[in-house]
Amino acid sequence: LFRENRQGGRRIVKGKVVSGSGGSWRRLSVKGRLLLLSGVMLAILVIQALLGAFNLDRMHQGAVGMYEERALPVAHLGQVRTAMEQARAQVMLALQHAPENAYSSQHDHPVSVHVEALGKAMGTADQYWRQYVQQGNFDLDEHRQLRDGFSAALQGLMEQGLRPARQALAEGRYDDAQVLLLRQINPAMGKAEVMARALFEHQET
Repeated sequence: LFRENRQGGRRIVKGKVVSGSGGSWRRLSVKGRLLLLSGVMLAILVIQALLGAFNLDRMHQGAVGMYEERALPVAHLGQVRTAMEQARAQVMLALQHAPENAYSSQHDHPVSVHVEALGKAMGTADQYWRQYVQQGNFDLDEHRQLRDGFSAALQGLMEQGLRPARQALAEGRYDDAQVLLLRQINPAMGKAEVMARALFEHQET
């Protein structure tokens, strides 16, 4: 029967003919078993690779979200604070050009240099604050309140302090600019700085 391939479900085990197929595994040759094991191992490796790629993608998305929603807004807020300080510094530098200053004639540049730099610093602060608002994550009420508080402080600094001071300096009204620096710009800067620190702390948390 075996020679004629008519043994059916019979097989030889330890020199004896027994009935039953014994399972697919037993019917496989050594080469077939090795190929099957290699296929299983390859499938496991493929699955592990896919899981690894999935986890890497999740990590990448998390890193991108952290950068876009936290790190980048913090950088923009830092640019706003730097521009605010530069704007106030330009006001103070421009005041040194007042005619009553004994050393005003020794400057190698006109006051218009500081007036232009002041306008540029104000534009930079406004630009980066707009980017912060556009890219920030404001899902939390606390963050929205901090945003609105700083926005109001920044607008007050601009409209009631820096912009009038720039106009006064451009027109040579140094006394008016000095009063604005003391009564408007410095207090508004202090308020804006408090709100900016609160925003930084929120983002860090």
